[in-house]
This record gives sequence, structure tokens and C-alpha cells, in this order.
Amino acid sequence: MSTALARLKPGEVYRGESRDATGHEQKYPRPMAVVSIEKANGGEIIVCVPLTSQKSKHDRTLPSWNVRIPASEIKPVSTAPPIPRDSIALCDQITACTRERLHQLWAHLTPDALEAIRIGIQRVLGL
Repeated sequence: MSTALARLKPGEVYRGESRDATGHEQKYPRPMAVVSIEKANGGEIIVCVPLTSQKSKHDRTLPSWNVRIPASEIKPVSTAPPIPRDSIALCDQITACTRERLHQLWAHLTPDALEAIRIGIQRVLGL
């Protein structure tokens, strides 16, 4: 008997894990924004963009494809910590990851924030 997997929705933000990251890839548990369309999210692979609140590394040289997301555009699903902070969507680190790396639904992005990330991805890909 097969069980259908719940479809993750674009704009959902999960606590993600990337234990095998190397070089400049994002390491440690961090927020991962789902960017693939819902129809594609019924399987094991989900396309995500990592978020960071470490602006000091990015303030001076933020490329046009990495997107600033104010905390007000990140709607938490509970009052439990961590609370949303101003963040940067690292669109140049778009990644396909397995569901098992996405542990807990943490927040939802507003439609404007999700659209800004999509534009950032288009810039990275030259579309």
C-alpha cells in the first residue's frame, strides 16, 4: 500500500539540515524556503533557497540576485523561538534536497517575499 506524501507549498520555510555542505555552502540547521511549485512537491525532492540572518558578510557586496527579506515578511507558525529576523535569501545557493532534510515547518513567507525570491532566482539563471 502506498501513502501519498503531503505536498509542501511554495513559501513555506522549514528548519533545514545540510550536514555535508562544503566550502561556501550554507551549513548547520537553517531556514530553507520552498520555491518549487506545489505540483512538483509531492515526491522526495524539494527545491529550496537557504535564508541567513548573517548580514555582516553580505551587507557591502549583496549581489542583485540575493534578496533582503524583512522580518515582517516572514510569518512564524508558532510563538516558539526562534523569532523571525531580517534575512537574506541566498538565491545563488538554490538547492534540491530530500524531504528528510526539512525537519519542521517554521514560517510562511508573504507572497511579496516569495516573488522577490523568484526574481532573484531568475537573475542567477539569467532568465
